Amino acid sequence: MMYNKKINLITSMSVVGILVSCASIIKQDYYYDEIIINNKSSKSVSDVVIKVSETGMMFSCSFIPSQGECSNKFRKRKYRGHSVSLSWIFNNDVKKYSQQIKLQLPKEAKSTKPLKGMLVIDNQGTVNPYLFQE
Repeated sequence: MMYNKKINLITSMSVVGILVSCASIIKQDYYYDEIIINNKSSKSVSDVVIKVSETGMMFSCSFIPSQGECSNKFRKRKYRGHSVSLSWIFNNDVKKYSQQIKLQLPKEAKSTKPLKGMLVIDNQGTVNPYLFQE
């Protein structure tokens, strides 16, 4: 009788352990709802275009003054980790800069909160991208 109780207890604990480990394997969906371009430089930025090739979605800002910001808030969209092409003109230069970026999920990201894409432009005209949650 005591032997059966021990077997039942071990079996129950094993099932709970399996369920917990399976739950952690299930992939969570993440969503984003805003793109922000923050010009931290002392120069202006113009003709900014952000495009996701896989979806054809695009966002642009015609002019961002020094220390200014441009953002686009929209309905939640599923984060798929696609690469993004980005182009911009820095300090009224004739050269148009371009870069392919892929934003990585923050390690501490929670699927219950929407992500926001941040693109920070520094004094050299370089874009530093990251995702964050408020």
